[in-house]
Amino acid sequence: KKDVDAGKVTNQATLCVDPKLGLACEDESTTTTTIGPAFSFSKSVATITDANGKQIETGKASKGDKILFQFEVTNTGNVDLTSAFVTDPLLGVSKVPCLSASAPLKPAQKVTCPTHPKFTYVVNDGDVAAGKVRNVAVGSVPGLPDQERETSTPVLPDPLSPNLPQTG
Repeated sequence: KKDVDAGKVTNQATLCVDPKLGLACEDESTTTTTIGPAFSFSKSVATITDANGKQIETGKASKGDKILFQFEVTNTGNVDLTSAFVTDPLLGVSKVPCLSASAPLKPAQKVTCPTHPKFTYVVNDGDVAAGKVRNVAVGSVPGLPDQERETSTPVLPDPLSPNLPQTG
């Protein structure tokens, strides 16, 4: 705990040889290893499905389609991470846990956050008008700076309400 709080581990050693042989102690050597928690956060569109549950392969959504977002956390530091969270205002989620308290994320490991019912978004009229669904999510780990990630999913025009000119 003391080393973690200090942010480093220091190891000092001294080598002494029997003075009867005329050899004295060697100078101390010091090795310092910096303890550095760090993470990376990513966000992507996992699937797009239509109202019938059929998966859309084009990567483009239409009104009423459901976009399932996926979030991943990678431990880029050299100590275990015990908690990580997702906040996504578009989806209406705040501080959804990505890690299980009983299973810390080891250095260099990556985890996909467990699917949450609110990780699905339904494309609406505003998205059709904008031509896309723009979504920004935040990954957070206590004690480290938050990371924002954005996705932009193209939205096709609504074929049921074409924008035709008035002809009088």
